[in-house]
Amino acid sequence: MLPVGDRSPGYASAFIAFHGIDRSMAADALSPCVQVCEFDPVIGLCRGCYRDLDEIALWSQLSPGQKQQVLDRLQARRLQFQPADPV
Repeated sequence: MLPVGDRSPGYASAFIAFHGIDRSMAADALSPCVQVCEFDPVIGLCRGCYRDLDEIALWSQLSPGQKQQVLDRLQARRLQFQPADPV
């Protein structure tokens, strides 16, 4: 079982897979928030979930399809902006 309070970047995907949830339904239920709410004004995104301010503010009002579009963009943003692991 996933630990309560674990909000690492892969949390939502792991939760969905673990519980066998239909991804289209999950987009309506789960927020990509990882409880690291630090806005980076240089890149214009939250450093935790990689959403912009509009995506954060409007999340609860978005349709499941719109939420899925946001979720689809987040992985590319993570790859583009996530700091490299120190060697």
